[in-house]
Amino acid sequence: MKNLFIFAGILLFGFVSIANADSFRCGDSVVSTGDSKMEVLSKCGPPDYEETVSYKTSGSVSSGGSVSLNTQPVDKLSYNCGDRRFIRVLTFRNGKLTRIENSGYGSGPEKCN
Repeated sequence: MKNLFIFAGILLFGFVSIANADSFRCGDSVVSTGDSKMEVLSKCGPPDYEETVSYKTSGSVSSGGSVSLNTQPVDKLSYNCGDRRFIRVLTFRNGKLTRIENSGYGSGPEKCN
């Protein structure tokens, strides 16, 4: 019976960890994948760093040898959460939050909860 409780606890912890990977707490608000960039900016304020990069989404080579690449702009907003806390990088494609990831430790006062 004890092993069953331990297994249930581990299983529950795994589900909670997965759920947290798709959300980010900033101040009193929580943003999640699927939110618009405007929603994130209104909840979290301006990022500490912002960049737009282009990723190749498809390409082709014509019979004449010229290469045609289709690219998609991707916006990345970085929030420095402070000392001993991770910098959070939020990736947007087509104006929607698609990925939340950690990017090393931040510095300064704590800004994210």
